[in-house]
Amino acid sequence: MALHTRDDPPEDRAVTPTVGMRVELPVHHDLWMRGARFGVVAKVDDKYARVRVDHPQVKGLVPVSKEDWEYMKEIK
Repeated sequence: MALHTRDDPPEDRAVTPTVGMRVELPVHHDLWMRGARFGVVAKVDDKYARVRVDHPQVKGLVPVSKEDWEYMKEIK
């Protein structure tokens, strides 16, 4: 089993976020480690996807940079 690095993300996990898509935040985000793992994409622009997280203690939108889109998982 080969290990994947940031420079070589696996193709089967690559996600291009769209508004309304349900996603899991990248696991290296601090909020993910604190329990805020899932949400819905609210906005997408050139540099960020902004996610409205389900966790009740998180207020506002969480920015996920374009570099980290490969590490988001779509929840179906």
